[in-house]
Amino acid sequence: MKYNLFRKKLVIITFILILGIVSLPIINAYQNKINVLTYINTDIDPELDNKFESIDDLNNKISKDNNLYAVTDEFGTHKYSYLNKNQIENLQEKKIKKIEYSYGFISNEKISENINIRSSENVLYVGGNGPNNYTKIQDAIDNASLGDTVFVYDDSSPYYENITIDKSINLIGENKDTTVINGSELDSFLDTINITANNVKIQGFGINYNNGFYYQAAILVTGDNVTISNCKFYNNNWVGISCLDTSYSRIFNCEFFYNLIAIHLVDSNNNLIKDCFFYENSDDIVLFDNSHVNKIVNCTCIGNSFSGIHIQRSSDNQIINCTIKNGYEGIGLAYAPNTKIQGNTLANNIENFGIGSLSISDFICDIDTSNTINGKPIYYWINHHNEQIPSDAAFIGLISCTNITVKNISIKDNFQGIVCVDTRNSIIENCNFQKNGGHGIFFVISSNNKIYNCTFTNSFFSGVYLNYLSNNNIVFNNSFSNIQVCGFWIEESRKNQISNHYISNCYKGISLDKSPNSILRNNAMINCGLAVDGITLYDYISDIDATNTVNGKTIYYIINQTGLTLPTNTGQVVLINSKDCNISNLDLCNGTIGILLAFSSNNTISKNFINNNKMVAIDLDCSSNNYNKINHNTINDNNYGIDVDLSDYNIIQDNIITYNNIAISLDLSDGNKILENGIENSYNGIYLTNSNNNQLINNSIKKCSFTAIYLLYSKNNIVKENDMVNCGLIVYGNSLSEYLNSVDTSNKVNGKILYYLINENGFIVPNNAGEVVLINCDNCIVSNLYICNGTVGVELAYSDFNTISKNTFNNNKFAGIYIESSKSNTAENNNIENNSYGISMQLADENEIKNNKIQNNYYGFYISVSNINIFSGNNILYNTYGIYFNIKSFDNIIHHNNLYYNGFNAWDENEKTNIWDNGKKGNYWADYTKKYPNAKRIWLKGIWNTPYEIPEKKNVDRFPLIIPFSHSKEKSFNLIRFNLLEKLSNFYLIIKHSLWNNIKIMNYL
Repeated sequence: MKYNLFRKKLVIITFILILGIVSLPIINAYQNKINVLTYINTDIDPELDNKFESIDDLNNKISKDNNLYAVTDEFGTHKYSYLNKNQIENLQEKKIKKIEYSYGFISNEKISENINIRSSENVLYVGGNGPNNYTKIQDAIDNASLGDTVFVYDDSSPYYENITIDKSINLIGENKDTTVINGSELDSFLDTINITANNVKIQGFGINYNNGFYYQAAILVTGDNVTISNCKFYNNNWVGISCLDTSYSRIFNCEFFYNLIAIHLVDSNNNLIKDCFFYENSDDIVLFDNSHVNKIVNCTCIGNSFSGIHIQRSSDNQIINCTIKNGYEGIGLAYAPNTKIQGNTLANNIENFGIGSLSISDFICDIDTSNTINGKPIYYWINHHNEQIPSDAAFIGLISCTNITVKNISIKDNFQGIVCVDTRNSIIENCNFQKNGGHGIFFVISSNNKIYNCTFTNSFFSGVYLNYLSNNNIVFNNSFSNIQVCGFWIEESRKNQISNHYISNCYKGISLDKSPNSILRNNAMINCGLAVDGITLYDYISDIDATNTVNGKTIYYIINQTGLTLPTNTGQVVLINSKDCNISNLDLCNGTIGILLAFSSNNTISKNFINNNKMVAIDLDCSSNNYNKINHNTINDNNYGIDVDLSDYNIIQDNIITYNNIAISLDLSDGNKILENGIENSYNGIYLTNSNNNQLINNSIKKCSFTAIYLLYSKNNIVKENDMVNCGLIVYGNSLSEYLNSVDTSNKVNGKILYYLINENGFIVPNNAGEVVLINCDNCIVSNLYICNGTVGVELAYSDFNTISKNTFNNNKFAGIYIESSKSNTAENNNIENNSYGISMQLADENEIKNNKIQNNYYGFYISVSNINIFSGNNILYNTYGIYFNIKSFDNIIHHNNLYYNGFNAWDENEKTNIWDNGKKGNYWADYTKKYPNAKRIWLKGIWNTPYEIPEKKNVDRFPLIIPFSHSKEKSFNLIRFNLLEKLSNFYLIIKHSLWNNIKIMNYL
């Protein structure tokens, strides 16, 4: 008995000793790693000492690189978009306004409370000194019953919470100025308060600093019959109150300061917004997409930077007795029929009032003269006849009117000055239109009117816009200057007469868009010119004679001619259905389009100087401009250099094309030859879209901001002997056939060979590669290359089982590695820095991306519609987005990656379909302790006890690593652990043997 007890004790002691010996080195190893990290992370990158930046620094960089713009079209519809420089340049005919967030002084003006606590109600208290009071608002809500009141004291303010109200209760703050709910610590995809229940009341809070990424709100309302009163909303990145599919709710006596959008309604009906105050928001009140029968009453809006009250694609709403002043837009209606506007005061806004649509019914609104702009009335007449507009008009709307006279009136600072819809036989005479943000005069379905002796200055879209079946109007003796888009714009309207105009400093002087049989006489355009667009030959048939000029030189609008030679006094050339003409030795500068061809073939365009045209230098427009020769021209500083649409077998040769947005563009054009051109400093060099069997030979393409050659949905093109410097080639298609181009090794990128390989198996890419494109290739090796300052380092399409390893891809305009429609490839041990995309994957499955350093790209990884890939052991740092999963990317496994100081370490648009760990361990997140300050370490497993949440769809890394992952230390640690266990095993055998000998001695005694 004594012996058995002794043996048990000895075994327990031995087990504890072994456990201690095994555990202590593990704990010490982790502690040693932590101590190293305290000073410098030598395991990750020794060069990073003293270069770490805060998350705030990275977010500031994001705001600079990915700017938010407000975009308006010609009908006054609004939207917000994140735009880059090239997108802005391609939106020349849209109004875009950069949004600047400005946070400032918050008013402390008191507004009376109006939700009272009745003695019969059950009240739960948050904050304060009560013995059973809650410390968190959400805890009190969770424990409340239907009809209860949660009262929040201000002594524990601010409350850093994400709150969900899923039951009918009252939530009351002690004082809106001092009881604050702060959203600054929330992830950017979260709303601060989310109301999903009906019959909820909220009052008495200040709600601020929701740092939402896209339409997140201080309060999101999806329930009905919700009341929000006596609250203050300020400094929220996106929305103050967002109502989504909400009805019969009320927002009153609230204040909104410095939000992007103060109140935003979508699919929300029969709501009331009353007695609210708005100051320096971007948008104050927006009713958007099927938000009907809402009322906005007695509100004051001051200093908006985009919209005061804006109603879009919504009907039967009312705006009553509101004041909107000192902002950008006052009231804007876009596709908003049956709106009632009464008793409103608009003052000192850039665009006080505007209304837009193409449908007559959308203009049937109740807008009377009780509405004023800078003290003058709005005249909005429906079915008036044989009258004259009073001279004090600040805005004029004529809907289904006839024989109306508008005379000697000055109208400024609206979206439009005059709107005429279904109006006939009326006269607009001797009027002045200034600084109207959309159009001076806006016609829809309005014919047989006259506009003359008027001046139009500093509008954005147009001075006069005749749109959609506005026919047989006579417009003469008017002056247009400094119109951003077009001085005189005619769209889908016929037989209009335009004569004796002076038009200067516009993007387009006169634009005829699918508007045939127009008559132009004696129009003088300075620093702009004529633009014509259509679908059929008939759309281009207009009477435009030689009395029209560009910069004092003649516009030659040639129809059905053969063999003409244009004289040297030419200011602009338009050839319609003409052939064998010679356009040579002309100076065509500072207009809109230098030379335009439609349905014209076998012409020669040679030795011209075509510079600084707003749209295109040489435009082969619409269709059937075939067998033309374009050679020896100098083409500088245009938007497009040479633009070829639906035109075949042209030769573009030996032109000098510099500083254009796109130097040469082919769209749906086949069999053309682009030869020996010198292209520099454009955004895109040669851009083919849906264009086949073309030849691109011996072109010099240098310093393009994106691509030298872009083959988009284009096949069977021959590309050879092109020299590309500081840019390269990119190809994209919807099928394998659209990648099958003949691109040989005579093409160079930065002096090294462009390898465009098709149907290769087992090819080892030589180390003289300047760019690598693998099409339908398998088992190839791309290794030990240095590919920098091009467009893409390596591109794979329809290629499987290839290896990309130990390469350096830096400063490429698009991507270090681009994998599309390819599977089972490996990318490992690459250094990828300062590209737009580090690694971009689309329709790419079952690839393994491991042990790469991905640094200082906009996207470290960008994965779209790609499944079952493995991302492991990568160091991902200083990117705007570390890892970004776009939609329809499933079953990807992401583990043992180190994510440092990215603007967003990770972003996943998919609903919990990707796996952010390997079942035991996840990834290292440098911001973990900031996001989860109360998390606990599980030292023996090397992980934290709290999962790391990944925006946008609440995916999680279940086992986030405590310290960065290191391959070398992992291997060393495994070896140490193996040796240790081996020694412990030997030690155990020694103890066992000794114990057995002692037992035998004891038995002997």
